[in-house]
Amino acid sequence: MSITKPDRAIDEARLKQALRVANMPTLTMVLFQLTGDQRWLEDPYRPQRASGLGPNDSGGFPDEVAEEIRRYAASAITAWSWGRPPAVPIPNREQLRRMLSICMAEEIPAEYERGMREEMGLAWTRNDLFRIGASALLTDIERQLEHWATGRYSASYRHAMG
Repeated sequence: MSITKPDRAIDEARLKQALRVANMPTLTMVLFQLTGDQRWLEDPYRPQRASGLGPNDSGGFPDEVAEEIRRYAASAITAWSWGRPPAVPIPNREQLRRMLSICMAEEIPAEYERGMREEMGLAWTRNDLFRIGASALLTDIERQLEHWATGRYSASYRHAMG
């Protein structure tokens, strides 16, 4: 999946509202991809493992850390919408495995990284495309904005990145 640059910059107020409900572990990976800043892969920005099998949307972050992540994500996503290219458009094998491990808060074996690349298809090898965390996050943001506006969630296929 590729992301087509928006025809206009993202509405920052709506983006910030959508980021309030974003999956925080995914958001830290998006920050790494957009900025290339290694700090988003280190403590205190590493999510904690959730108990049970449910979603880990909060990542276990303290409120002040979650707010910092949202603030930087709003800035990085807005800059991308204005044309700034992602610093890490396609993570290499080791980066992807590390990102998966951090996001899941457990060590991910190398064979899962290979499976993930296969699942993403051959387009993954093209450097002119930017996908994985940001594409899923932006689709989720679109859906959250529609929910906010209409009170209903829409199917992801109704959105440009779905």
